[in-house]
Amino acid sequence: MKSCPTCLSPLADGFRFCPKCGSAIPTDPLPAPTGGLTIEFAASTSPGFQFALQEAVRQPGFERLGTDKKPVFRVTFSKGHSGDAMRLVELVKPWRNKAVYVDGEPLPWEQVFSFVSCFARRQAAYRPGSYCFGGEAVHERNIWGCKQSRLFWSDWSEWFCWGRFVDKTGTFEFDKTRIKHELARNLFPYRFCPALDMGLTEAMLAAFPEHVNPKVDRHWKFITNEWQAGTLGFSISLNRDQGTGPAMGVAPRDDEAALEIAARAKREIEVPRFEGAWRPS
Repeated sequence: MKSCPTCLSPLADGFRFCPKCGSAIPTDPLPAPTGGLTIEFAASTSPGFQFALQEAVRQPGFERLGTDKKPVFRVTFSKGHSGDAMRLVELVKPWRNKAVYVDGEPLPWEQVFSFVSCFARRQAAYRPGSYCFGGEAVHERNIWGCKQSRLFWSDWSEWFCWGRFVDKTGTFEFDKTRIKHELARNLFPYRFCPALDMGLTEAMLAAFPEHVNPKVDRHWKFITNEWQAGTLGFSISLNRDQGTGPAMGVAPRDDEAALEIAARAKREIEVPRFEGAWRPS
């Protein structure tokens, strides 16, 4: 039993003031969660509170803290099973008295659950596994397993030109350090998404070629732009039809280049094939 810090009189739970001396009784802080992904919420007058409490109680990681008059409810999920929290997340999202912890550290709600709307669209997709690779959205196709990577597999994607030509024959060296940085930056807000497989992303990056030469690698092509002339200070002899012109980088000619990377990474990826998706070389 607690006691008053001023007069040391015994106190029952729930007292905000000592009945003997009138001193204010400090509220005991709640213990911090120890691990995993923890959702915390207080009792609410919201019509959805009972539904949220029912959803929380049925989870293995449920616990009730606080006092009888001011209860606090927590549910802890392993970080690999954040998908199990989606219904509870949607129910408590509008409330003010909520919090989320990751391995005991409090984080902003939106920072942890920014993936929710995208994950919901994935679950509703005709082919959920293909959705993350772009599905039928040609402009969102990617080899990283997440469309939020923003590094799309298309010949108009700028990131294929991150790098430099290292010889006059047309060998292009990719700036994989920059590619890695952009992947990490773009995927960071979605790091708790249950569908995000960072192991696949890392394997695909490791298997991505260090350099290519479209004169030799038939699944790649040069990207040329006359407005780049003088910027690179480099002209490359292309082929008999194209002659000589300034090259700004390279790009995939077709989907076979993606499948070759996946084979080297020993991973399966769902990159749909689309008739006419690629501009003529």
